[in-house]
Amino acid sequence: MTVAEHSHNLELLKNLYELAAEIRGIEPWKWMSNTDIFGVKDPRSENIGFVSIMGAHGEHHAVAVYRNPEALYDFFDLKDPQSPFRPEHIFEISQLHTSFKNKNDLDAEERKILKKLKIKFSGENSWPMFRSFKPGMVPWFLSEEEAQFLYHVLQQTLHVLIRLVDGILELPTKVKNNYLIRVGEKCKNQIAWDDKLIRIDRPAQRIKSLTVDGSVIKVLKEMPFTEHSYEIDLCMLPSHSKNSEGRQYYLYLLLVVDSSLGIIMGNDLLRAEPTYDEMWNTIPFTVSGIFAKVNKIPKQIIVRTKRMHAILQPFTHQIGSTLIQKNDLPNIKKACESLMDTFLD
Repeated sequence: MTVAEHSHNLELLKNLYELAAEIRGIEPWKWMSNTDIFGVKDPRSENIGFVSIMGAHGEHHAVAVYRNPEALYDFFDLKDPQSPFRPEHIFEISQLHTSFKNKNDLDAEERKILKKLKIKFSGENSWPMFRSFKPGMVPWFLSEEEAQFLYHVLQQTLHVLIRLVDGILELPTKVKNNYLIRVGEKCKNQIAWDDKLIRIDRPAQRIKSLTVDGSVIKVLKEMPFTEHSYEIDLCMLPSHSKNSEGRQYYLYLLLVVDSSLGIIMGNDLLRAEPTYDEMWNTIPFTVSGIFAKVNKIPKQIIVRTKRMHAILQPFTHQIGSTLIQKNDLPNIKKACESLMDTFLD
């Protein structure tokens, strides 16, 4: 649902803008870190959104709402110096984003609705922008369901911030993985909110990759091994494709690079559709096709992320290759940078 389609629910949009303006007035990024996390439980879906205040270093003032525990821990991985970092990873974390921009940064439809609502903001980076982030998708306008959830989240975020400012509330820090969660329960025609301390552990990784056909495995196992190691990773491209609903998806390039020679042995274009997870699940099948074309099997395969390691592990076990994970893949990085230069020229 686009902003234009949202315009029938102007009251909801008005509430979102007013709440965002109140939060900006408090300027929580001046005294909170983006790891000072608290949660809001959606009274409708019972999902918990985890709130992070961004902008402590003066850049990009925003309220990020990570939609579930998986997204929260994806954010923590992004902050972990021991985890492999890619700037584009922020676009792969499921979240609702309220950022503060200049008026000209807003979409024309957003400016039109603000004019209709007779709402104005003054000062630099004071105009709220609401966006939905989903893995593999270009940030997009909120659906009505997302807007309803964000209304509850911003409302309770304001409540928490005011109490923090007044010194009558402290976020829990003594027990690991314990978070303050604002829980809303429907009571007649109203929602009653209360503080709860809830433990949120890292969810188990759910990996379901496509099984490569046994006949393909048999053919691959008959191919000669090469002593050279191959690096394998995904590279997000600065281009998009659209699905039937008009939603834009990022394009990814799966790269297989010879570690010794720095040569690209093979690549394939992948689309994050129908979902980002399903794109990942096809990777073993795609890699098997690349190996078949070069008629070689590497004795060692090096990947950058835990997810790629988990996705490829059953396949590499079948073909007899050793699989290891390293945070830095210099040849893949060089190939990606070269491709980016090509796209941006």
